[in-house]
Amino acid sequence: MEQFQPIMSCSISQEFAYQRAQFSADTWTYELRPIIDKQLGRRYFAFNPAFDKSFHGPSASQGFIFSPDAKVSYDFTKQITGGIEYYGVLGPTQNLYSASHHCITKMILGYRFDY
Repeated sequence: MEQFQPIMSCSISQEFAYQRAQFSADTWTYELRPIIDKQLGRRYFAFNPAFDKSFHGPSASQGFIFSPDAKVSYDFTKQITGGIEYYGVLGPTQNLYSASHHCITKMILGYRFDY
């Protein structure tokens, strides 16, 4: 019997957070993060078009900030995976930046431990 494989999985993560002012000038924040991902054999793809909002601090007047993230990875073995992730900040949803210089790109090499 053939097993059903979804085209992709989708979920939504929400986070209400408080951090002390010594760590972040925006102390009360909210994040809404849709998660769209797909595993195709050894390949994994994910896109997270996140929206962040500060309720207290210098960024509180900016509204929601669009911060898209993406990931592509490959399982070399059952324990070793390599991948690339993109983190960007494109600015307030009502006035996106014309070009983003506010991003981090990193490479990941992971190892799965059996427990």
